[in-house]
Amino acid sequence: NVHGLGALVPEEIRWIQASVNGRIEKRNVKPRDTVREDTVLIEMCNPELERDALDAQTQLVAAEAGLANQRVQLRSQYLNQKAQAATVRADYTRAKITSETDAALFNDGVGSARTYKLSKSTADELAERAQIEQERLDIGDDSIKAQIAVYEARVRQFNVLYDLRRKQHDALKVRAGLSGEVQDVAAQIGQQVTLGANLARVADPSKLKAEIRIAETQTRDIAFGQRVGGGGR
Repeated sequence: NVHGLGALVPEEIRWIQASVNGRIEKRNVKPRDTVREDTVLIEMCNPELERDALDAQTQLVAAEAGLANQRVQLRSQYLNQKAQAATVRADYTRAKITSETDAALFNDGVGSARTYKLSKSTADELAERAQIEQERLDIGDDSIKAQIAVYEARVRQFNVLYDLRRKQHDALKVRAGLSGEVQDVAAQIGQQVTLGANLARVADPSKLKAEIRIAETQTRDIAFGQRVGGGGR
């Protein structure tokens, strides 16, 4: 037989560490307090993180405003260009009708050759302008998409930055991360802590395991699969 002192201890014991640098401002719990996953154990402050979060939010708002403004401006330019293309097409349609009428009169011997040539020249010129305006319109649509994409990428960039800064700022409120009981609060008010510093220890008392301490002189008698008993058994 192997004898040793034992105790029931929680299977899950977790040290809650600082995920950002900061100064301890408030301790909201003490040992033996019951906590949930979202319980704020400790509150820290870091003016630099607070400023960075505010700056990132300001940059994101400015980028979103820039995107909205660019959309309005480009949309307005596109509509103006579209209206110009429609005007040229209308002028071409009228010139084409006039040219066809003059051609018919000329062929009937009523109209003059000069009038017909002038109207045909005008129609041909407007046909070419209408084609150019349509091509500009098609290119303009692609250009708008490209320019908008640049602004959208900028918004996404600042959104990612703001999300990072916000999470860093939120990390100043140190949460338990699991439901259980506070075993220890290592941080003291006013203490400056760095990333990775142990702040508090939380355990889940609902899941226990037996922990037995055996003297070194008896370890040779320990075997895998050995049964554990209590009292005189």
